[in-house]
Amino acid sequence: MKIVVACGGTGGHAFPGLAVAQVLKERGHDVVIWASGRDVESGVLRSWDGPVFSTGARQLSFKNIFSLWRSISRCRREMKRFNPDALLAMGSYSSLPPVLAARSCGVKVFLHEANTVPGKAVEALSRAAVAVATSFEVTARFLPRARTVLTGLPVRADIACGRRFDFI
Repeated sequence: MKIVVACGGTGGHAFPGLAVAQVLKERGHDVVIWASGRDVESGVLRSWDGPVFSTGARQLSFKNIFSLWRSISRCRREMKRFNPDALLAMGSYSSLPPVLAARSCGVKVFLHEANTVPGKAVEALSRAAVAVATSFEVTARFLPRARTVLTGLPVRADIACGRRFDFI
């Protein structure tokens, strides 16, 4: 399958997205990471050896309305070029352009919410998703109109295999 993982904005969204992308790639899927292009993401994605697409997404505000439109258009063009089977968005403002582009191109959308209480992006976009993966069972109560699946928080292999708190 061809899969887009939109995981930009902050490290809290990029690290779990990177973990999922790495597992999907190991399973033989064609995976592209979409990030907003912020400096924080470049450090996180340093270990990713696959393609990265910069959406140009910016935080939502009235002054960024034209940036939002450009980002959605940019995402639509890339969505049509890559023609993925699915998009997994990890939340934050950087998910908005990829999800809107995917929906307009007929691509299946999946979301992941890492927090107990969903952020604004996941809450707003949940109606457009096939399913919302959650880290906590209680999160489903905050998304009554969405199909939720308890998956837990994706963790990078280098952390999951390491010894916990060996510095104590």
